[in-house]
Amino acid sequence: MSDNLQSLLQPTLTNVPKTKPMYSVQSHFFAAFFGGPVGFLLFSFYNVYQAGLAKKWWVRYLVLAVVLIVAEILVFVAWKSDLFSTLFSLNLESREVRYILKFMALLALGGVYLWQKELFQISAFKAEERPAPWVPVIACIATGSAVSLIISAGVIFYVG
Repeated sequence: MSDNLQSLLQPTLTNVPKTKPMYSVQSHFFAAFFGGPVGFLLFSFYNVYQAGLAKKWWVRYLVLAVVLIVAEILVFVAWKSDLFSTLFSLNLESREVRYILKFMALLALGGVYLWQKELFQISAFKAEERPAPWVPVIACIATGSAVSLIISAGVIFYVG
């Protein structure tokens, strides 16, 4: 192995605080697929918070949260006001709306992965054991589903 690569594997002697390893991309996929945009957003931000990068990226997550929640509200409004059937001759059922929200969450996963690709690769390369993601994933899925239910109930109440 060359000296440059060997120097990368040497432990540092500085007092840099150790961060917890990040959760895997697969656990982010579960949060996005089952929890929708809000569940994915919560899990991804929790992951960054645990890694100690929340102060660095909170603005990005705030913008992503606003975009995803506004897009989710617009999907529900378009569904309840029959905008899809007027524009595209589609009569969407609630199942198709859930598919649209899953697609939005998976698009957000792709964006977050591209912007944090190096961190996911470094975390996979480290010899440290990754934490078990099941408790945070299930909590974020439940919270994301509840928030989506509240948003849809609010839209149904206001739009009719």
